Amino acid sequence: GPDPGSMRSAEPHNFVAEAGPGCIIAHVADPPWALGSERIDVRDYPKGTQFPDLAVDPCSGTLSVVNAQTQHRVCYVTVYDNPVLDRNGTPFPAGRTTDNDGKTRRCVTFILLVPPKTIVHAATLTDSSSEIDSDVQDWCRHPAPEDEHSLVIGFPLGRSEGKPGPWLCTQGEGGSLTHFFSGNLHAVDFRCDEGTELLAVGAGTVVEVSQDNTLTGVAVSNLYKWNSVMIQLDTEGDGAGA
Repeated sequence: GPDPGSMRSAEPHNFVAEAGPGCIIAHVADPPWALGSERIDVRDYPKGTQFPDLAVDPCSGTLSVVNAQTQHRVCYVTVYDNPVLDRNGTPFPAGRTTDNDGKTRRCVTFILLVPPKTIVHAATLTDSSSEIDSDVQDWCRHPAPEDEHSLVIGFPLGRSEGKPGPWLCTQGEGGSLTHFFSGNLHAVDFRCDEGTELLAVGAGTVVEVSQDNTLTGVAVSNLYKWNSVMIQLDTEGDGAGA
């Protein structure tokens, strides 16, 4: 099968788009909605030039994502409140995001896997002073993307309002929203209602619980916060795992 760690496309892969309204995803340098892209040749710049991760032209409003490194980088960029335009001048569909204080805002979030030595001119801001939040990091690929867990585990969701599902899988292995990193390549997301029973997938010990987050939505900062229960499963030998 295909290597889920190397999926690079202008279209979302293994992800239900309606689960992330306002998310604009591309794992290539020249997605069809972008204004364009260009290669960085260091010979064209003064020695010692420091390249920013993001740049906004105050006159044109062009939002550019910059990778001056020698390896792929992952760029999550959220633009708040104001419309953001594609290459045709059409506003990208906006989503909404709510923080832990209950404040809700409109936003557009770009999820870009940018090749080395490349600048992607992603979009036009209708207000060049729009608030922007970002997270840019080196892309850490999974060393063995076809690896499988040695245990057979149970399904983690029980009944909701007396019904045992069905459950929509909104992002599978290698999903291009957040499942293309080494640490979570094999993660699977399911949509379920608040109050759905959460079941242990096997006998074990609860080692960590996070349950204080009430946020939701597609802002960059929200993508790194969630509620969770981590279980150390009871196994023998090398099969132990969380």
